[in-house]
Amino acid sequence: MSWLNLVVAQYEIQGHPRRTEHWALVVLHNKHVADIYEIVGGITNYRLQPKRVTSYSRAASLRGGCHVGYIASTSLEQLLAYLQQVRVVRNSVDWDCQTWVWEALVHLRSARLPQFRINIFEDHKIRHELAQEMERWNGSEDLLEDRLFP
Repeated sequence: MSWLNLVVAQYEIQGHPRRTEHWALVVLHNKHVADIYEIVGGITNYRLQPKRVTSYSRAASLRGGCHVGYIASTSLEQLLAYLQQVRVVRNSVDWDCQTWVWEALVHLRSARLPQFRINIFEDHKIRHELAQEMERWNGSEDLLEDRLFP
């Protein structure tokens, strides 16, 4: 069985009342091809939007990521099914994309399925690594995708 990297990616956002980074769960096939699972929309119409991109590392707003685990390459459809079970909350200022990513990781880890290997599970560790990635980005250093796929 082959494994794909599971990453919490951060993107720069503006205009959010509390956040300066948008989070998404990303399955990296390589430096450029990725399956992105993210919450899109606004407070009244949030929804999960999965998409495949072929220019992941070239996204202008990408600010790196935190490697949180692995997904079996044969389990992408099952991953989507599990992520569709994660609640989406509308009309709450206390809920957003970062909340959804965290709840998605909890859901995947609690499934205890061998095809989902969640290695980093502490919120503070993810936030710390993402802060370090932002520093790397600001210093024009290699980001996670560059280190995973040199």
